[in-house]
Amino acid sequence: MSDIQKIDHLTKRCSDLLSEMKRHERESIKNKKRGDQLQKDKDNSRNELNKTVSLKEKLEKLCRELQKENNKLKVRASPLALAVEISVC
Repeated sequence: MSDIQKIDHLTKRCSDLLSEMKRHERESIKNKKRGDQLQKDKDNSRNELNKTVSLKEKLEKLCRELQKENNKLKVRASPLALAVEISVC
């Protein structure tokens, strides 16, 4: 192989390696953007889940309070209903 052929071969090899490096850089940037977007989506999902869990807990607490009130009303209404029924008869 002559010196010119060696230089041409090395020049082509350097050019190929440079092209490959640029391709890897573009892929790296693209993957970083994708990773950032996935992290943002994950954070948004986590926040939404936290809000949903908090809301569920509040609703469950309200439900328990309503059930207690309902039971109290049933206990108070039971003698009244009996008194009304007796007075009607």
